[in-house]
Amino acid sequence: MIRFLFFLACCTLSTAQLQAQDRVFEVEAGQWRFKNSFNVPGLRISDSRTTTQCLSTSEAQKSLSEIIREMTGGRDSDCSVSNLSDLPGKISLDINCQTNEAGVQLQSSGRMSYEYNRTSYTGAVFGNIVLQGQKFPYEGQAFAEWIGDC
Repeated sequence: MIRFLFFLACCTLSTAQLQAQDRVFEVEAGQWRFKNSFNVPGLRISDSRTTTQCLSTSEAQKSLSEIIREMTGGRDSDCSVSNLSDLPGKISLDINCQTNEAGVQLQSSGRMSYEYNRTSYTGAVFGNIVLQGQKFPYEGQAFAEWIGDC
């Protein structure tokens, strides 16, 4: 549930809305270190993880819609995007997502921004989750760096 809330809150886009601006992002293939944190203080959710992963050449090249689809487990159609800014080295957007998970109504809205290059990225997200009519602020951070060959 924590992973789903994180992705719903910070990383979901409507694939159809991005089709015109969809492009391929490419990073270095090899070993990567990922550090992510996500906090929803009002729900007592606090998650921080550090992982490493070896990315093949094909895994190091993905379109924005592919990345979003994977991050949301295919739930990207539950969200809409506005104020998308896709500049070299930086992406920012506003998101609004609504879903009904096991009979629980969940809405999320917020702002996401990432700065990136071929060997690293940093990102931040903040906003609100509305769960059964009650609003809970959230925040998250992400950092990744290429650490060498696999």
